[in-house]
Amino acid sequence: MTHKEQKMRCFMSFHVVCGGCGHRNRPHRSPKRGIRMVLLGEFKHCRNCGKELKILPSDRPLVRAVRVQLVHEGLLSPEE
Repeated sequence: MTHKEQKMRCFMSFHVVCGGCGHRNRPHRSPKRGIRMVLLGEFKHCRNCGKELKILPSDRPLVRAVRVQLVHEGLLSPEE
């Protein structure tokens, strides 16, 4: 089997960049859990400087998938 025939999962980290100090904050080791924390408001402050983070909506496929799951669980409203 050549490298083109192998199906591999690609790990893409999820981070939130602080507008104050530029620190890349990773809310959790798992990208799905980190996105879930950000969408539910469990992660609000920069770990480096403590400034409140401004979370902008993202259209990445993993973010959409987690958002749909949260709406299905009733933890997030559909229009958010």
